[in-house]
Amino acid sequence: MAVEDARRAIAAIADSVVPAAHERAAAVRARLELDLAPAGAAPASVELAARLAAAQHLSSPRLEQACVLVCAADHGLAGESARAPLRRLTQGHGPLMTAMRMAGEATRTSLALVDCGLRPPVSATADPDPSAPDPDGVIELGLGAGTADIRVAAAMSPAQAAAAVHTGIALLLSLAEGGLDVLALGQVAPAAVPGARAVSGAVVAALIDAGPGLDELDRDDRAAVAAALERHRPDPDDPLAVLAALGGFDLGVLAGAMLAAASIRVPIVLDDHGTAAAAVLAARWQPALPGYLCAAHAGTARAHRLALRALGLTPLFDQAVAHGDGAGAALALAPLAEAARLVRGL
Repeated sequence: MAVEDARRAIAAIADSVVPAAHERAAAVRARLELDLAPAGAAPASVELAARLAAAQHLSSPRLEQACVLVCAADHGLAGESARAPLRRLTQGHGPLMTAMRMAGEATRTSLALVDCGLRPPVSATADPDPSAPDPDGVIELGLGAGTADIRVAAAMSPAQAAAAVHTGIALLLSLAEGGLDVLALGQVAPAAVPGARAVSGAVVAALIDAGPGLDELDRDDRAAVAAALERHRPDPDDPLAVLAALGGFDLGVLAGAMLAAASIRVPIVLDDHGTAAAAVLAARWQPALPGYLCAAHAGTARAHRLALRALGLTPLFDQAVAHGDGAGAALALAPLAEAARLVRGL
């Protein structure tokens, strides 16, 4: 698909997103506060129920089917690949699978692992982690073998950036065909921290009075992000330009998936800084997007908290509870399901 055709397709999906139904949220909040006040309903549950109602445009929100979508990609700033971490995700006692089991006790929950653009192994026989079996059903999108080093070149071409977002839209719509009430997001990309910080920094600085949030990075990463921002200076009002200059295939797919989810009134749960950076991008295409977002936790970095501030989001958990691979977002599904049941039980 040509760049301009992809731009138009992305814009069409973004334009189809209507603002969240805040009147539904107000009605649900009033019902719960009136009917459950004697029982002492937790304020957090009331707010979660209200957010679900607003995003789903329903008086009685539901959470019967959830999907945890985890996107993996390699970024050009470092040699470490996401291939081995992706394979380790489905090991039985890891954080993600533990969170999936907890979510599964509250609602039907599926897991979609997506290769958005991993480099091939060094050799055909090379196994980066023989102890980690291949996860079943990894969706391979074939967008590219990782992105470029943003210190010296754009991460990808505009055509690749448009393809990543457009593919994310198509992927989500496909995953939702069997029914989807809530989408939880994760990212696996060990070398993505500078790119995600650069993406969110480029946009967040234009939205709120804050810098890019680089203080927690080590010296090399901080210098890399500063160099990339200085070199490329993408227009923060052009999310495709920001993604092409600084991002990764995973961020593009995540942004597209968010736009598609919001277009069909599916609430979205963010995990750590990678998913928040993608959300900041997606919100430039559609400013109403934050009405469909829920932040699972406060994250491990100041840049994540700045992104949440720019999106107007308050995290469900005050502390960081995961490292962005979807486990934190999956942990939010049980309280969301309980909040939905609270309303339906009235």
